[in-house]
Amino acid sequence: MLNSQLIGSYISRLRKEKDFTQMDLANSLNVSHQAVSKWERGESLPDLGTLVELASMFEITVDNLLSGGKKDAEEAKKEPFIKNIIEGHPKHAAHFMNTRTIHINELVDMAPLMKASSLEELTSNVDEDVFSIQHLVELAPFLTEANLNELIKKLNPNGLSISDLSHFAPFISNELLVELANITEITDFKELVHLAPFLDEEIISLLERVPNEKIDWNDIVHLAPYLERDAIIRLVTKKSEGKLTVKQISMIAPFLDGDMRTLLDYLSLEELEVNDITDLLPFLEKDSRVDLVKRVTKVNLTVNQIATIAPFLEEDELEQMLGEENLKITPKNLAALAPFLTQKALVRLVENFSRNYESK
Repeated sequence: MLNSQLIGSYISRLRKEKDFTQMDLANSLNVSHQAVSKWERGESLPDLGTLVELASMFEITVDNLLSGGKKDAEEAKKEPFIKNIIEGHPKHAAHFMNTRTIHINELVDMAPLMKASSLEELTSNVDEDVFSIQHLVELAPFLTEANLNELIKKLNPNGLSISDLSHFAPFISNELLVELANITEITDFKELVHLAPFLDEEIISLLERVPNEKIDWNDIVHLAPYLERDAIIRLVTKKSEGKLTVKQISMIAPFLDGDMRTLLDYLSLEELEVNDITDLLPFLEKDSRVDLVKRVTKVNLTVNQIATIAPFLEEDELEQMLGEENLKITPKNLAALAPFLTQKALVRLVENFSRNYESK
């Protein structure tokens, strides 16, 4: 395995032996001095072309550079493999892997430094029994989509887990992802959340295969941005089994486009107060807001209750509620309601307050 810190410290030592500054080395290689600094701190590695230039500049071999100057018998064995990659002979490099002279882990180490075309030619000439699913997971970010598709198909795709599939999802074609998802056992809802950004309507059929006990409300919230409204409703009702809390509905409310009438039917309204539903009101359509308030209160609202929900109501809704007779208005109520009322409605409330005050 390549040790970036070991390689970085070796580059730093070689640079200082040449009496170069980081800027001198950067200018010679046509890179930024920040790039040189990152190499020497072990935060990144030069690409393969730059490694060749570095090796030539310091009069060493690339494999010596990649070994951090600690070349031994094991490192020497890698030299022909690395040399063939550097000299553009990926087919020859594949031979070392097919004969098990070089372990595939060496290719995994080299992959970030290679061009996608060279990596594709090399992997296409490696015997399929050299690879494992885990090796492909590690190589996935560096392979072309077509190359990775082909390599996965050569292995036994029936052996994939949802976790494996979530690692491959960003790098394989949508067609292959759907095909693999349909033959993969679904046991963990959390992994479906990772697949969702890469699937369209196919995610719905996968959701149907998840046992209820494997579904968590937080996971539903994470999945909701990728689902159509009807799919969210189906998923929620499956999990809820007919009973929902305000908190649960409010978690997914932003993704339902205001139409939550179906879910509101699952609320246990007998146990709710007006204050409990304020989290839902901003996401409801006008008719649903009024209906929910009426269903929760079952009686005329007090002015304090109306003031609580005033920020979420339209002016005509608010004025309708304040039009009830026998409302007891206080100066504190007037101050709380004033920002949400028309001038006409506010004057009427002030007059109401004055009449009540004079009658005392």
